[in-house]
Amino acid sequence: MERSKEFKIKLTKFKQNYEKDAPFNWTDEINEKVIDKAYENIDNLRDTITNLTEEANQLNDLEELFNLQKSVFNEIGYCQSKLNILKELWDIAS
Repeated sequence: MERSKEFKIKLTKFKQNYEKDAPFNWTDEINEKVIDKAYENIDNLRDTITNLTEEANQLNDLEELFNLQKSVFNEIGYCQSKLNILKELWDIAS
C-alpha cells in the first residue's frame, strides 16, 4: 500500500528530527526560561506523536478493511516512551 510506505517515510523523518530536536540536553544554566522552552518542546512533540498515532490507526483500519496485514509502526512507541522519560527528567530538573 503506497500510503503506508509514505507514512513509514514520514515516521522515519520524524524520529530523526525528534532525536535531534528533543530537549535531551542544554547548554545554559537551568532556569525558568530553559525549563519553559523544554516543556514547550515536549508538548509540541507530544501533539505530533498523538497526530501520528491517529494517522497510524487510520492506516491500520484501512488495512483491516482490505484484509491486509496490519503495519506496525515501532517509531511511534519508541518516541512516546523516550518522551515520557524525558518529561520525567525535566520534572525533576524543575
